[in-house]
Parts: sequence; C-alpha cells; structure tokens
Amino acid sequence: MLPVALLAGVGISGPRPVQKNRWFVIAIALAIPMVTPNLLWQNANGWPQLTLSRSIAAGGSGSSQPRWLSCPTSWC
Repeated sequence: MLPVALLAGVGISGPRPVQKNRWFVIAIALAIPMVTPNLLWQNANGWPQLTLSRSIAAGGSGSSQPRWLSCPTSWC
C-alpha cells in the first residue's frame, strides 16, 4: 500500500520534475511486473494479508498486547 500511496501523492501534489523524468517512468514500468504476481496470488487466495492485518488491528494477535500482559511467568 505504501508504494500506491506514494505514487498517488506524487501524482496529486508533485513534485512535477519527478514526473517528467524518464527514470520515473522506467521505475513504474519495472515495478508493475514485479508487484503483479503478488497481487495475483493474494487475489487467488482470498487476500490473506488483509485478513491478517484486520486480525492484528482487532487485537487478535498475542503481539497486540504489551509484553508484560502476555507473559505467564515473572521471568519474561
């Protein structure tokens, strides 16, 4: 999501010289085929990354708590 957000930010607000540079276009042309297999796999498997992210955000992960709350003994 970060590359998409950065691309949208550069597209909306600039800097304009970056968009006119041929290296920007080459970078986009290289990034699309690199990202496509991951997106196809995510789509074929029901978007597991989104499911995991939602679970973590909802507190469904042991790492969502402070370490001292999840440790069963005093040596943690």
